[in-house]
Amino acid sequence: ITDGMSFEEAAAQYSSCPSKQAGGALGQFGRGQMVKEFEDAVFSMQVGEISEPVKTQFGYHIIKLTDRTDRRNASLEDVYQEAKDGCFMEKQEKTYTERKEALSDK
Repeated sequence: ITDGMSFEEAAAQYSSCPSKQAGGALGQFGRGQMVKEFEDAVFSMQVGEISEPVKTQFGYHIIKLTDRTDRRNASLEDVYQEAKDGCFMEKQEKTYTERKEALSDK
């Protein structure tokens, strides 16, 4: 990323997360939807900022914060989309963990 590669290109090329298909985009999420280390990093960032590597139970992550929404004024449609994205991410994380554990058992 520091040598001119965009965050999205780096995610697509190097990430093992299924979000790599979308350039690393995870969509919107609120507190309580991601693991603590990841959330702590995200909620301490400014829009446009790229984090240092963040270690979680899933490995290391480099995060780019592209947007922040004030949830107090959210429309029903936005809240619905956030819940839908959160469910998708939860399922994605569960599948990733199950497959990682299955591979490590071999």
